[in-house]
Amino acid sequence: MLTKKADHFFLRVNGLDLHKSFVATGGIYKLSKGFIYKDKVVEGAGNWQKLVLDSLQNQGRKNLHILIYIHGYLAENPWFAALSGYTMHQEIFDDPSHDVTQVCSFQWESGLYTIENRNLAFAKGRFFEHQLSLLHETCFEQGIHLFVSFLAHSMGNRVLEGFTHSWKQTPPAYQVNQMFLCAPDVPADVFEHSFSHLSGIAKDIHVLFHKEDKTLRFANVLIPFPRLGIYGNTQIEIDAPLKTKAESKEKAKKGRVHFLDVTGMTDDDTALGSRFSHHRYFYGSKNVVKYINNWLGKK
Repeated sequence: MLTKKADHFFLRVNGLDLHKSFVATGGIYKLSKGFIYKDKVVEGAGNWQKLVLDSLQNQGRKNLHILIYIHGYLAENPWFAALSGYTMHQEIFDDPSHDVTQVCSFQWESGLYTIENRNLAFAKGRFFEHQLSLLHETCFEQGIHLFVSFLAHSMGNRVLEGFTHSWKQTPPAYQVNQMFLCAPDVPADVFEHSFSHLSGIAKDIHVLFHKEDKTLRFANVLIPFPRLGIYGNTQIEIDAPLKTKAESKEKAKKGRVHFLDVTGMTDDDTALGSRFSHHRYFYGSKNVVKYINNWLGKK
């Protein structure tokens, strides 16, 4: 029997034109039997921030661990989100082994799977980052300190690229704990480029990849490039020799990047269609879920 219920908020951003303003709606998810449903829906990111802040204040705690969930391509579909969201509550969000008390689902209208869509995903990531920064500023003024972890799936990692883009110049004011990049639909050398700064910000980064991920292999037919979610990363030097004490101290300040090949771990995957696609194991496989929850519980 689960002993906690994490509050679950969503912020959805619609719009498929980079030259026009995005339209945001937000609200709260409630649990029912076998699915979740939207409640207290509000228009505009500002109203969403107020909704979340009111809930955080009601917690009566000064330090709160928030999990940001960013879905993959087309997973903003209401039917799919309702079913998969319930399972994620059962398997991850409400697990008593960690102290996550708030979940924020950042939902982005996917559009067509084209190069333009990838640019939209990046832009919407930047939009989400701005909203979380504003929320953090308000929380800080109220004496609430946010401790933030990230769970991004598939093309949601392209959204995460946009989200973390500004961190290269200005790291976030909130503390970043764990970052889980699940089946990431981004280039395999991303840690040499757009994610090169993350190990200096997050406590730990986890890259989960499956060599038989059929969804990403199909995506590769549409837009070909070596995907991190299939091949992992062989270029980043995690344990490169350190020449000086100064380098050793600098490395000690940085988070660790963990590459987890789940190819042999997901025989128990029960996520919809994932026994064939090998793509949604991050909440469908007990083995992978245990890995995520264990790391969410680390301080």
